[in-house]
Amino acid sequence: MKKVILIFVLCLFVITIFPFRISALGGMEISGRNRMYGGLSVGLLSFPIGILADVYLPLSSLETIEQEIEEARFVEVNPYLALTIPIFTTKIYAAVAPIFIFDIEQLGFSFFNDWVKLKAGMQFGKGLVLFIEGMTSLNFDFELSGNYAVQLGIGLGF
Repeated sequence: MKKVILIFVLCLFVITIFPFRISALGGMEISGRNRMYGGLSVGLLSFPIGILADVYLPLSSLETIEQEIEEARFVEVNPYLALTIPIFTTKIYAAVAPIFIFDIEQLGFSFFNDWVKLKAGMQFGKGLVLFIEGMTSLNFDFELSGNYAVQLGIGLGF
């Protein structure tokens, strides 16, 4: 029992020093392939320089979500470096990340060509957080991909 209490106290201590968010997200490409996607996001946005990690799964339709999750072979993983402006309980941020594809069957990562993901967003609240983000991709020649997406998320912010 002492170990459980000690671990709980240490977790609370870490959460208060390094506040983070964990959330579910969903989005829609508004150009390009017009795909929907869902995923998870974990991040630390309380400092001027923050980090986020998003995992996405493209989806064909709302009716086939369960089947697509069961049959998923690849997911997109983006470890973002973010610049954050905190204003009370609102955070405005812009972030950039390399694009990795994780092969679930082979348990391996591969780098996705010469593109990086760009996003800008706003996070609202403390405890229960809501966020909205706009995204696109940029290649190393500084050309935008022409694919734009909007995503919404809800989660817990500590």
